[in-house]
Amino acid sequence: DIVAVQKHLLRPFVHLATISSGDENIDAEMRVYCAYSLPAVILLLSNEGWKMSLRECFLALVTGIQSGKSNNSSQNITVPLPVKRCLASSFHTVCQIIGPEAMIGTTKEQDTGRDLISVFQTHFLRDTDDTVRLNIIRNLPSILALLPSKEKN
Repeated sequence: DIVAVQKHLLRPFVHLATISSGDENIDAEMRVYCAYSLPAVILLLSNEGWKMSLRECFLALVTGIQSGKSNNSSQNITVPLPVKRCLASSFHTVCQIIGPEAMIGTTKEQDTGRDLISVFQTHFLRDTDDTVRLNIIRNLPSILALLPSKEKN
């Protein structure tokens, strides 16, 4: 039942994106598990789950920045290379699940670079790792097909 998943499993899953156990290897491994499973969780919980907390989970995994909920602070975390590669490979799937409106985001998200188009440009296309860039470029036609004409420029 989706309500039970949202109530009991969503929060611990999202926490994996920013876990801080004191052991960097364990933290990196948990982030890889989270990144690998994220498209399936988004598919299960759809746009409602995306808006609830999966968007912030995705952004924390990609950018390494965890937004502070209570005091408007942020905490930087190291993004393991396998996480970046995994998310670059599945970015087109995430975009197809959430749809063009969620990809483009709100004006505020666009202004702060937290919309998925900005994330695509800044964190995937400009990544220093060739494999990350190759993984995102392989699926570029699928991503572009989702965008309205004005956004393709």
